Amino acid sequence: MMSALQSTIATPATASSSIPPNRQVFGSSRAPTNPGLHERLLGSFVGAVGMSCWVRRRSRWRQTNHVGKLKVTRFALADNVDSLLLDLDGVLFEANKPIAGSREALLALRAAGKRIFCVTNNAARTRAQVAAKIQQIVNVPIAEAEVVTSAWAAATVLQGVLASGQKVYACGEEGLLTELANAGVDFVTTQYEQHMSEGDFEKLANGGLDPDVAAVCLGFDSSFTYAKLCIASLYIQNGATFYCTN
Repeated sequence: MMSALQSTIATPATASSSIPPNRQVFGSSRAPTNPGLHERLLGSFVGAVGMSCWVRRRSRWRQTNHVGKLKVTRFALADNVDSLLLDLDGVLFEANKPIAGSREALLALRAAGKRIFCVTNNAARTRAQVAAKIQQIVNVPIAEAEVVTSAWAAATVLQGVLASGQKVYACGEEGLLTELANAGVDFVTTQYEQHMSEGDFEKLANGGLDPDVAAVCLGFDSSFTYAKLCIASLYIQNGATFYCTN
């Protein structure tokens, strides 16, 4: 299917095409400014640069014989943006194997001066761990600053909204707790081994909560327990704002 698509994209525009050769679908009359980038990206898997759904949504262009213009339209997107947000699983890699063409696409975008951000809703890993995984699988160096996780996003928001001395009750893995700590957000947790009786919960509900906790932040937590659920619920009932990462 990809070879057929690439062949279609490479077909030059004909004089009978109803789209003027100097006109782009997005309304710009500017011709592509980096044909070298276009050719390099043409050989890469479309999904590797996050454009697979874009091509599918506009598949009608191929059905109306505007095949010659599809090439220009598709790569005009790469020309007209400075930064790209790339999902990970299914775009750069699948399980522990790289998506075909993902490495070539990343290198081509870097060579063209594009800023790349790898985005994931997985809050279990730190940004450094995610960057290391991408480099291991795709074989392209990724800086920690080029990774955006839901844990980092939550920590950044909490850093901005909490007043001095306020804390977060956090339920999550290393990724969430590390990002909170790196953002300078004070947080409290409940140990997995901590077992609580009905009397313990009653004491918490009747004034035993930490008065400085102003928010509850929940991420993926493989050691989530009934105790954590109850304590988080009590904080929320007591007025804490609830933040959920994934």
